[in-house]
Amino acid sequence: MVTVNLSALLSVAGLTLLQPPAADRDPVVSWVHTTELSDPSMYLSGGELILTTGLWRRRRSDADQFAGVLAQVGVAALGYGLPGPGTSVPPDVRAACAAHGLGLVEVPYETPFIAISKAFVEALTEVRQSWLLSALRRSEAMTAAIGRGSGAESILRMLRRDTGLTAAAVTRTGEVLATTGSPFRRDELARLLGALRGASQLPFELREPPGPATVFAIHSTGRGDGYLVCWAADGISDEARTVVDQAVTFLGLELARRQAVRSTELRFSGELLDLIGAGPARVGELAARLETFGIDPQAPIATVAVSAEHDGGDEPEIRALDSVARELGLRSVLIVRGGDHLLVMDAAAATPEDVAEHAMQALAQDPSVRRGAAGVGSTAATLDQLLLSVSEAQQACALARHDDDDYAIVRAHQAGSHRLLLALASTDVRDALVGSLIDPLRTYDAQRQTQLVETLATFLGSAGQWQRTADALHVHVNTLRHRLARVEQLTGRDLASMADRVDFFLALRADGAVA
Repeated sequence: MVTVNLSALLSVAGLTLLQPPAADRDPVVSWVHTTELSDPSMYLSGGELILTTGLWRRRRSDADQFAGVLAQVGVAALGYGLPGPGTSVPPDVRAACAAHGLGLVEVPYETPFIAISKAFVEALTEVRQSWLLSALRRSEAMTAAIGRGSGAESILRMLRRDTGLTAAAVTRTGEVLATTGSPFRRDELARLLGALRGASQLPFELREPPGPATVFAIHSTGRGDGYLVCWAADGISDEARTVVDQAVTFLGLELARRQAVRSTELRFSGELLDLIGAGPARVGELAARLETFGIDPQAPIATVAVSAEHDGGDEPEIRALDSVARELGLRSVLIVRGGDHLLVMDAAAATPEDVAEHAMQALAQDPSVRRGAAGVGSTAATLDQLLLSVSEAQQACALARHDDDDYAIVRAHQAGSHRLLLALASTDVRDALVGSLIDPLRTYDAQRQTQLVETLATFLGSAGQWQRTADALHVHVNTLRHRLARVEQLTGRDLASMADRVDFFLALRADGAVA
């Protein structure tokens, strides 16, 4: 709301403040109103400059009653029109205004009240024009800041310059975009997000640390994606609120810009998997692509894969890995392809084990996450070894998902070489293995209600021990021998051969029949 201060109005009208209001403040004038009623309170809402010639003065006590009513309503000041040239404001009126802390303006006999009303309109127009010009310039500056890529930081600096408010912009997932105050401590940020999740509506008055503050919603792409936290112990004035609303709008645009850039980066980075999988034939392209992400292709490169069970919505793996990369200052690229979330990183700044541990800590603090898993690949000394690192990380992450620990980390050497062989094999190779060794058994089981696949998996899992396998299946050894003979007949393989046993095990693993 555009307003005029009393001092500005008096300057335009050419009037003098005879007695200042209480606490020597400069009150805001909402309107100019003329009255000769002894009690005009029912027609007032506060903030008015009251003009009067004192027709209500019949006794000396009337001045105290009149000034008391005006002070109680909260008018800005009293303008007393002098009855003639060379006269002055009556002493009882001056004393009453002083007693009630009411500002008193002397209106000369030659100054008509209508001139003061016109002066108010002129001052209001001037203030409104100045405000609109400031808002336009601020909009232009905020737009330019977004274009430069310094949007959030610049917007908050402008907010502080024009309102004096200390503020912070935070995403709903806890990423601090910018702040003009002290950095959030981790516990303060957690309390803030906890309080906002329980808020029924915004703006929200936050009293506990890191308050006292007022929190506004930042909307991007039609939804609430962040919060603007403004520290103000005494609340936010109407004038400051207009600047805050403007800042919130442009912060929403900045968030939308960041989301669009991030989406493009993820699509662009996803092509890295194709280049990595192509092997030596496209090493040159892979090196060039890594350099665009700030990664030195000549330096050792490591890979970490992260997975999370969560309540839906945005992918917490992205938030966690982005947060870790910022926190540790990594030269890295996040690759998202299907269910895979891979961080390919220059191994000089931090070990992949450190990255995995930080990622699990970030997921554990995310209220939308139930479980997390991380797989750490070996460090690739050259780009030719990067496919192995990626495969190791993916397979290790798959193992970590089955761990009893809610936030498990599995290293490459724990993943098992057979899993890596399957991961490095093409889809056609894995499908052919399953088709020749497992599908005939599954078809036979479906037609005759037998258990050849289960029998084979148990036999291999028991290291080929007949009695142990029979006990696990609760069958006689002769029944077991008959079933395995049927497996050999249907597949043309020999279970006495170690090579064929390995093929069977790999086929079961590729099919998902064994872990």
